[in-house]
Order: sequence, then structure tokens, then C-alpha cells
Amino acid sequence: MLMGITMKEIYMIIRRQEKEYLNIIMEMSMKVIGSRILKKDMVESLVSVGTYKFSNGDQYTGEWKRDRMNGNGILFKRALGTFTYANGDVFEGEWKEGQRDGKGVMNYANEDKYDGDWKEDKKNGRGVLTTKDGDTYEGEYKDDLKDGRGKYQVNE
Repeated sequence: MLMGITMKEIYMIIRRQEKEYLNIIMEMSMKVIGSRILKKDMVESLVSVGTYKFSNGDQYTGEWKRDRMNGNGILFKRALGTFTYANGDVFEGEWKEGQRDGKGVMNYANEDKYDGDWKEDKKNGRGVLTTKDGDTYEGEYKDDLKDGRGKYQVNE
């Protein structure tokens, strides 16, 4: 089935990550293909393309060689910073690809404050919203809305 396949064709299969053929190639790793012997380390030394998310939130998408970033790719780094919006809101926290993402605090111009988790520029996860009057909501958020378990406390 794959007899007579060239090294260039194997490279292209791995580069496109054609899993069904990659498994066959690995099984044939010690067999003769054409006039060359394809060893497992030869397959592993070829370039593949993929995405890896690091524990700190950084993400690399691109070419890999022997399980290391190699060649063309993009590394998205999580960053810390402060941004003041035109309406007076101020966000301090983690950013990813230009969006609030991770832990952060939003001090709203109306003196409300949200301290918690953000994902793709929206409140997502656990957080505490404190109003200027001292009322608090501590709980879960999804897509900027209160969602799931939470606790209101009214300041009297």
C-alpha cells in the first residue's frame, strides 16, 4: 500500500498530520521502503505541525521537530498590564491576544469593582463583584453573566 513512497511524501504526510498514514508509517518503521530503510528516529526527526498550551497560559502553534518548537510558528504569550478605557473603567490583570484573559481586576467608573477570572474578554469563572454601596456577589460567571453558584451580601 505504501511501498515505494518517497521520503518527501512521508514528510508531507507528517507535516499535514494525516494520522491514519502516520500510524502505518510508524508500523513500517523498520521495513524497507523503496531502496531506503525508514527507522523510527527518521520519522520522529521530520517536522510536524501542532499546538501546545503551556501551564502558564502561553500557547505555541507551528512547526515542531523532535518535540521541540522548530521552524515557522507563533508564540502567544500571556501578559500583565493595565488599560484605561475611554469611559474611565480601568482593568489591571492578565491579557492574551489583546483580550482580558486570566486573573484581573476591573475598577468601573461608577465605582463598582470586579475581581476574578476572565476568558476571551468576558467574566468567566469565579469572581467577586463589589458595588460602590458595598454590596457583594461572590460566585461563578459565564460570558459576563452570573451563572451557577454564588452568594449575595447586602451592605446595610
